[in-house]
Amino acid sequence: QVISQHSVLLLLGTGIVNEPSVSFTLILLYGMVFFVSVLSVTNSFIYRYLHLCRAELVQRVSAKRFISIGCLVNLVIMGNVFFVFYMALLPDKHFGDFVTRTVIIDGIDMSQAGFFGFSLQYYMESFRLALIIELILLLSLIAFVNVFCALKIKFYLRNSITRTSNFLSLQRQMFLLLLLQAACPIVFLVTPYCFSTFLLFTGIDSNKTITVVLSILLAIYPIFNPVIIITFMKEYRSFIAIKLKLTNSHGQSNMPFFLNNIKIASVHLNS
Repeated sequence: QVISQHSVLLLLGTGIVNEPSVSFTLILLYGMVFFVSVLSVTNSFIYRYLHLCRAELVQRVSAKRFISIGCLVNLVIMGNVFFVFYMALLPDKHFGDFVTRTVIIDGIDMSQAGFFGFSLQYYMESFRLALIIELILLLSLIAFVNVFCALKIKFYLRNSITRTSNFLSLQRQMFLLLLLQAACPIVFLVTPYCFSTFLLFTGIDSNKTITVVLSILLAIYPIFNPVIIITFMKEYRSFIAIKLKLTNSHGQSNMPFFLNNIKIASVHLNS
């Protein structure tokens, strides 16, 4: 749950995640997965931008070198994020006591709860504050890279005259899919946290309804990205259908005979 109460912003573990033995590890893992999902979309934007708009650069540099540079940059970013989470957002004993006295949630013993967060009323060391600001700037930089690549790709697809229509049609389809993939973390992850931060700095406490809505958005995020891919790409749908044995490798349906008859009859009736 995302809680904003008395100028305190918390990512609070509930259920089994609220057990002290596993809470901090699982919440930390959740935060890392959040950044992995954001970075994966950014990597896709950069990849598409380089191959469409900077093809001459891609041709000069070997694929192995590109992969090595990309892996190194991603590892540095994720290492930095882990360091910020561990050093700046993991509560120490004094902050834990402050939250226990300040935040009251029905049904949860805050003295035994697992959470990450910070407060505007609690004195924070300059080093921790600098790390949090650095994390915000990192997110802003990632968002800027996404927007920059998206605009360049859109301009290329709109004005390119050197490519075949089939190639451009496929690239437009992939670009639209990429935009939908980028929308998922924005809607289900970034928006709840930005709204919670807005509540924090305006001094508004999150009520039960707000907490439930934000928690639902965070919980359903892992479902939407694969659903969008499977729905949008015919190849993925065919692959899933073959794996589930709904069709064979030749595209023929494996549904029971009577279901096929119903489907055929329905087509005749509609025609």
